[in-house]
Amino acid sequence: GWVVIKADFSQIQMRLVGWFSGDETLIERLKYYDEHPKDEFGDKQDVHRLHANRFYGDVRLDKTKRSLSKNMYYGIQFGQGARGLAVMYGVDEQHAKNFIDFLWREYPKTKMWRDGILNSIEERNYLRNPYGRIRWLWNKNFATEAFIALPQMTEADMLFESIIELQVVLPSPARIMFPVHDEIVVTCPAEIAEDCAATMVRVMSKPRETLEGFACPADSQIGLNYYEASHEEGMAGDWRRLRRQVR
Repeated sequence: GWVVIKADFSQIQMRLVGWFSGDETLIERLKYYDEHPKDEFGDKQDVHRLHANRFYGDVRLDKTKRSLSKNMYYGIQFGQGARGLAVMYGVDEQHAKNFIDFLWREYPKTKMWRDGILNSIEERNYLRNPYGRIRWLWNKNFATEAFIALPQMTEADMLFESIIELQVVLPSPARIMFPVHDEIVVTCPAEIAEDCAATMVRVMSKPRETLEGFACPADSQIGLNYYEASHEEGMAGDWRRLRRQVR
C-alpha cells in the first residue's frame, strides 16, 4: 500500500548559472517558459527549444535538434570545446564552433562570468560557494571542473537543505529514501501521497535566504516504484539507456 514520490528541481544548474552570472536574458527566458510551458499547438516549449529555433530555424516538428541543442548547451556550460562537442554528438567541428559562438552572443554575461572564474582560480586554486563549501582545483586542466563546481556544489547544498527540512515537515509515516542528482525520493502510504508530494514541492521551491532569495521551481511524480515515478528521468532513465546500448 506504499508508493514512491520523486520530486526534482527544474533546470536548476542552468538557473544557478543565470543567478551567478547575473545574465538577465537567461533569467527572463527561464521565467517566461515557467509561465508559458506550452505553445499554441500544445507542444512543450522551453529554453532549449528556443536555442534550437534561433540556431536552426523552426524545429517544432524536429525534436532531435532540440535534444542536440540541449546537450551541446550543457556541454559548453561545463567547458567542452568544439572538438569535444563534435566527437560526443557526431556533428561537424565547425558546426559545434558555430553553436558555441551563437551561445555566447545570446549570453555574453555568462561568458564574462566564466572568464572571471578562470581568473580567480589562477589566483587562489579554489572556489567557494554561497553556503561556504570549497572546491580545491589543483589540476592544470581545471577549466571544466571549475565551470561545473559552483552550480553543482550549490545545487547539492540546496538539496541537503531541503532534505533536512523535509525530515521535520513530511507527514508521518513518510520517509526519505535517497537523493539522486537534483531530486529527492520519498516513500509513503498511498493515501497521503498527494500531501507528501505537495510538501516536497513547497520545501524544494522556496526562496533561499543564503542565495539572496533565489528559488528554483520543483515538480513531483508518484508511482508504485521508483521506475514508474521516474519515467525517462533520473537513475531509471539512465538504466533504460544503458540497457538499449548493451543490447
